[in-house]
Amino acid sequence: MTRRANDSSFAILMRSLALLFFEGFSLGMAFWLLSHNRLHLLKPFFLSNQMPLPLRESLLKTLFVTAMVWSVAGLGYAALRRRLFFERISCYSYRFSPLLIAGVLPLIFFWKIWIGKELIFLIIIGCVALTLPVLIRVSLRTFPKEIGHWGDFFHESIQAHPWIRHTSVAVVVLGSLFYAAFFSYFSILSHHNLRTSGFDMGIEDNFMWNLVFRWMAGDPHTVFFKSAPFIGPSGSILGWHAPFISFLIAPFYFLYPHSETLLLAQAILIGGTSIPIFLWARLYVHEWVAVLMGLAYVFLSPVHGTNLYDFHWVNLGPFFVMMTLYLLDSKKDIFGFIFAVLAMSVREDMVTGVSMVGAYLLLSGRRPKVGFALAVISSAYFVFIKMILMPHFAGTSAFVDGYRGLLPPGESSFASVVKTVFTNPAFTLSTLLEMPKIIYLLHFLVPLVFLPLRTYWTLLFSISGFFVCLLTTGVPAIVSPSFQYTSHFSSYYIVVSVLALSHLQFKKEGGLKVTSYMITFVICLLACSQMFGAFFQREHVRGGFVIYQFGTSPQDLIRREQVKTLVNQIPSLDKVATTEALNPQVSNRPDAYTLKVSLFDADWMLIETPNVNWERPGFRDLFQQQNFGVVDIQGPFVLLKRHYDKSQNERLLQMLGG
Repeated sequence: MTRRANDSSFAILMRSLALLFFEGFSLGMAFWLLSHNRLHLLKPFFLSNQMPLPLRESLLKTLFVTAMVWSVAGLGYAALRRRLFFERISCYSYRFSPLLIAGVLPLIFFWKIWIGKELIFLIIIGCVALTLPVLIRVSLRTFPKEIGHWGDFFHESIQAHPWIRHTSVAVVVLGSLFYAAFFSYFSILSHHNLRTSGFDMGIEDNFMWNLVFRWMAGDPHTVFFKSAPFIGPSGSILGWHAPFISFLIAPFYFLYPHSETLLLAQAILIGGTSIPIFLWARLYVHEWVAVLMGLAYVFLSPVHGTNLYDFHWVNLGPFFVMMTLYLLDSKKDIFGFIFAVLAMSVREDMVTGVSMVGAYLLLSGRRPKVGFALAVISSAYFVFIKMILMPHFAGTSAFVDGYRGLLPPGESSFASVVKTVFTNPAFTLSTLLEMPKIIYLLHFLVPLVFLPLRTYWTLLFSISGFFVCLLTTGVPAIVSPSFQYTSHFSSYYIVVSVLALSHLQFKKEGGLKVTSYMITFVICLLACSQMFGAFFQREHVRGGFVIYQFGTSPQDLIRREQVKTLVNQIPSLDKVATTEALNPQVSNRPDAYTLKVSLFDADWMLIETPNVNWERPGFRDLFQQQNFGVVDIQGPFVLLKRHYDKSQNERLLQMLGG
């Protein structure tokens, strides 16, 4: 560090000693935490300031002794050369300035402390994300400039040698394959253990079965995009969603027509999204920075949360949108537009991602004509599909109830929501500044060390998440990091993080700034991934509405066999109505209804007691009025058939209670 002209020797000494003292103080906290890593001690201490007096005294002694030892060490180091005493002690204190947050690092990795304290944890990590890059830059400035030159030489060498570039590709591919294998295994295991549900696993599985084995086979009695669990025997989900990408999945589903095919495809494409992110990122930043940004996608906890909640088409979208961005930005236009069409076919809300890519290519000047064409085509398609085609099938604007807080009196269309946004921004802002939405955004911003806030491109790439997620009112699931809607933020915020780093690297001390952010990025990403993600701990990870259960217990095995015994008694094409958790076990047939929607014209019922009482109030009377008789009972699971012998009905009534 250079000495400022107006600095007196005394000021340098006092500033250096203060830094050394607090560095040692923080280092002492780290030592104490690592040596007292016991949940029953740390949780009450940090959350309610409760700790036995001897331990509190032990902590204070450790803090002050370490602070004094570190300060004396700094003084001793500087005293070795008396003529340069003040420069050396100043350099020593600044070089180790990242130790100022050493006491926090063990704390943020003790994840069990923060269960139920989501906001506090994110704020602490956020403070690290904001301060550590500055401290690292201060530290790196104290090293000789020659080290910086060697760093530039190292980066140039990485860019120049093909085998190193191939190694980086291999790292990202292996990361995506690991993700796909990990989440395929656990999501399929969860399905076998009856932890998927009719909404939404059963809906999508039944939709695929009818598409492949009825509509594509030319059955005139099957409506286009039929999904019986959602809308009954004759309705089309095209009024709510437009997953035309299903035709791409259809050949694989034909070979193995089960829910597992969809879960496997979902894990592969989510994991595979890291590859186009990496390929695109290395157009802008150094090779290994691009590697980190590609792998960031598979470590982001909101990505894990959405993968753990059944199957959803929207989760496939980021792969195709990122491929579109990479291919068009690389001037591979034919393949780029093919992937753009595939991205738009995933679901109607993924079209906004393609529009944002087009707008970026246009406004950045990288591919203005291509970007303009892509933005116009995708926007026109969105208007057609959302404002014309879907209301035609549904008879109204789909899912508009999620925006009811923004609907003007007497209006009920999505166009009315847009009208409120642009004509009444003050009221719109009041619906955005809600704590659940702030926490939701922190789940993306904190592990990315707030890099998205360092570039104005975030305004563009937030459009999809803004309209799909943040504008909603009174729908907690849409602004929860464990649901599928995170797909409207995760990949896009990594894109803007890359753009922010690309801009930083050309500024003064650009190499130092990028390095400091990358070190901080790894720490914050891993801490958040450990707390909320599935790779490092599997005790308290949310998937959808619940804490996800990863393993298989002896009770799970018993339940699986009980349900299998009952399912085997139902003819494969007969109509059946079920409770939620049982629907995906029989959904690969023409009609598999969920009782919470309607019994419709089902010939069979497969239920779990006592869940059926709250999923379908009045079930006691319903099954008797509809002339159902109990066929078999296995544990809490009951199989009923219309017009069947009723000799076991009394037993079911006893199981239902009340």
